[in-house]
Amino acid sequence: MTGNSDEIAAIVLAAGASTRFGEPKQLLQFGDKTLVRRAVETAVETGCRPVIAVLGAHFDSVKNELDGLDCCAVLNPDWSAGMSGSIKTGIEKTLEIAPAASAAFIILCDQPLIEAAHLKMLFEKFRTAKKPIAAAAFGEIAGPPAIFSKEMFPDLLKLSGDRGAREIFRRRPQLVERVFLPEAAFDLDTREDLERIKNAGK
Repeated sequence: MTGNSDEIAAIVLAAGASTRFGEPKQLLQFGDKTLVRRAVETAVETGCRPVIAVLGAHFDSVKNELDGLDCCAVLNPDWSAGMSGSIKTGIEKTLEIAPAASAAFIILCDQPLIEAAHLKMLFEKFRTAKKPIAAAAFGEIAGPPAIFSKEMFPDLLKLSGDRGAREIFRRRPQLVERVFLPEAAFDLDTREDLERIKNAGK
């Protein structure tokens, strides 16, 4: 996937400790793949380059799940402080290894109904709307997966806490192209979520 002949990076956030779920979500089998491998494979299939997997808790076990995939696994040393640190780690790595990247996707590893076609649709809306952000929308909520132009990287690097990029969506809604994507409503935090997602995916 390219935009203006530049690379579009993908940052897969997979660093959390899964305390509400009770075991590492990243390593949970969903269908025939673990959540983390499914998310990274989806990003690779989309054509994003580079694909950066930001890891933290259970680093070695999660990294082993990515064997053979065209991705760069990077440790967020402050993973326990919340999602914003993982976003910053991913943006910093993007700037290091792909300084020509014109934009970056932020993708969660615990949204297993998100497929490559959804990311490609987001990219097309991003390209045609000419806003610096395109984000999945369901109901009144806008959130990941989302794509950010390079001009938004400084804002992403200023994030703090566990709210992630939704703070930017809240403060600067005029910058966001909202793309209806009901599959993004299904993220996996609890065992109940797992059953709900399995039923939705049937």
